[in-house]
Amino acid sequence: MSLIKLLLLSLILSASAFAAPDFAPLKKATGDFIAVVQGLSTEIPKIHDAARTAKAMDSCATATSAVIDAVEDLARKNPELGGASQPPPEFVEMMKSFSTSQIKFQAIGMDLGRLCKQYADDPAVRAAMDKFQQVLVRMQKLGAPQ
Repeated sequence: MSLIKLLLLSLILSASAFAAPDFAPLKKATGDFIAVVQGLSTEIPKIHDAARTAKAMDSCATATSAVIDAVEDLARKNPELGGASQPPPEFVEMMKSFSTSQIKFQAIGMDLGRLCKQYADDPAVRAAMDKFQQVLVRMQKLGAPQ
C-alpha cells in the first residue's frame, strides 16, 4: 500500500477526531433549564407551603446542574474549545438563550429566597437549599480560571 493511500485511510478512519463538537446535550440541558425557569415564573406565585418550595428549589438545582454537567462534558470531550479565541456560533446562541433565562431566574430567585426563608425550618426545604448551594459552588468553579 502506498504512503498516500495509507495516509488517506488513516485520515478516513480518524475522521471522528476532526468532527465538530456535539452541542446536542448542552442544547437539551439549556432548553430544559429555560423550561424550568418559565414554569417557575407562573408557579411561584401559587406556592404557599414548604413541600412545593422544596420541589421548586430542587427543580432549579437539578436543571442548573444538568447545564453544568453538559458544559463540563463538552469541555472534556473538546479541549480545543477552551483555547479558542472565539466560541463556536452554536455555543453563542445557546448561551444567549441561557443568559436571557438567567435574568428572569434572578427575579424568580428572589421569590424563592423569600419562600425558603419562610419555610427554612422544614427539612426538605433545607435539603433543597443545600443542594442548590452545592450547584452554585460548581458553577463558580466552572467559571474560575484554570
